[in-house]
Amino acid sequence: MNDMQQQAQDLGPHVKELARALTGKLTEAEVAAELAKYLDYGIPLTQAKRDMLRNHGAVAGPKKVSEITTGDGSVDLVCRVVTVNPKEITVRGEKKTIFYGLLGDETGTIPYTAWNDLKLAKGQNLRIRNAYVTQWRDAPQLNLGDRASIEPHAGEIALVPLPPRAPGAAPESYAASTKTVGELRGGLNAVTVTARVTRLEQRQVGEDKKTIWSGEMGDATGKVRFTAWKDFGLALDGVYRLANAYVKAWRGLPDLNLGDSAVVERLPADALPPASEIASRVVPIHELTRVGGGTDVRVKGAVVEVKPGSGLILRCPECTRVLQKRECREHGKVEGIPDLRVKAVLDDGTGALTCFLGKDVTEKLLDKTLEQCQALAKEAMSQDVVQEEIEARVGGRTLEVRGNATSDDFGLMMIATRAQLAASASVVPEAEALLETLQSEVA
Repeated sequence: MNDMQQQAQDLGPHVKELARALTGKLTEAEVAAELAKYLDYGIPLTQAKRDMLRNHGAVAGPKKVSEITTGDGSVDLVCRVVTVNPKEITVRGEKKTIFYGLLGDETGTIPYTAWNDLKLAKGQNLRIRNAYVTQWRDAPQLNLGDRASIEPHAGEIALVPLPPRAPGAAPESYAASTKTVGELRGGLNAVTVTARVTRLEQRQVGEDKKTIWSGEMGDATGKVRFTAWKDFGLALDGVYRLANAYVKAWRGLPDLNLGDSAVVERLPADALPPASEIASRVVPIHELTRVGGGTDVRVKGAVVEVKPGSGLILRCPECTRVLQKRECREHGKVEGIPDLRVKAVLDDGTGALTCFLGKDVTEKLLDKTLEQCQALAKEAMSQDVVQEEIEARVGGRTLEVRGNATSDDFGLMMIATRAQLAASASVVPEAEALLETLQSEVA
C-alpha cells in the first residue's frame, strides 16, 4: 500500500462522516477530494472538517466556551450575553462605536468584541456563527465581525455557578472558575480570586504615561503579583473579591491582571487572615517545578553544590555583567566593580533549585562584609579563598531561602531576598516533615 492509499484509508471514516452531513450537497468522492485539498494546505483535520461543513451550509456543531482556544479560526457557539458595554474608538480618523463584554455558558465566560451593533442585550440567549478568535493578553477573545451572524436561542443556558458572596457584596458577576492564589497559573481567563493586598504601588508606563497599579496579593495558599490597568480603588491591606481577572505568566511566574472587564468588590477585613499571617510559605521544590514557579515563596533544602562564580566577583560598570578575566563580553576590558554573591543548588528531596544570593544576603549569611572579604582575598592573594569559605559554611547544610521562584530552559531558579541556615543540626525532624507533606499530597 502506497502513501496515498494509506491516507485514503485513514481518512475514510472522516469522509463518510462528512458525506452523511453533506448529503445532497457533495458526493463522497467530492468530499474526499475537497478534504484532501484542505489537508494539503496544512489545515488540521478537525478545522478542515468544521470549515467544510460551514462552507457548505451544514451545521458543524457549536463549541462550549471552555473549548474555545486561540487556535480556533472560526467558532460557532450557543451562549448568553453576560455583559455588554459600548466603547467609542477612532478608525481611520472616524469615530465608531463597538461593543465589548462577556459571553457565557455552563463551562465559563469569554470576553468578546462586537465590531458592529448587533443589538446585543444582557441576558440574551444566542446562537452565534462565524465568530473568530484572537489572543489578548495570553487568553482567547471572541470577535464578532462582518461574517458573524447571531440569532435568538430558545433553549435554557445555565451559567457557571456563582461563588459564595460575602454579606454586603456587590451584585453578582459570572466567572469561569474560582481559584485560590496558590492555584493561579499563566493562561487562566475569567478567573475569580479573593485576596488581600500586601504590597501596592502606583506607576506610569508607556509613552502615554498610563497609570497602573501593581504589587502583591495573597491568601492562605500563597502570594501572587498583580497588575490593575485602571483604578479599582485598591488599598493596601484591603481584602477584595476579584472577578473576571486573567493571569499572564513570565518565566513561569503568574501575574494576576485586572483589565477593563474585571469586577472588584471590597470584602470585610476579616474575610481573610491578616497580612501578618499571609507570609510566604515553605514550598516543596517539586511543587514549584510542577507549577513553574511562585511569588515570595520559601524553599528549604540541603546545599548540594556551591557553583563556580560564587564569592568575590567583578562586574562591568556599564552593564553589570560579571567580568571574565577582567573583560566584559560586550564592553571589553573595563575597570570592574567588586561584588559578592552565592550561586548554590538546593535539594529538598523532591527536586533541585538553583538560588542566587546577592551581596546583601551573602554578607549576612557569611557574617562578613564585602570589604572584609576583599581583605581576606588580598591576604591570601587569591579570590578563591572566599568561595572556599562559602563552601565550608553552607556546603551540605540546610539552607532556607526566600524570594520569587521562576523557571526557564535552564530549570528552576530563585533570586533570594533572604537566606538563613537552619538552626537544627539533625535532619530527622525535617525528613519527617517532608515525608508528612508528601504523604498528604498522595492521600
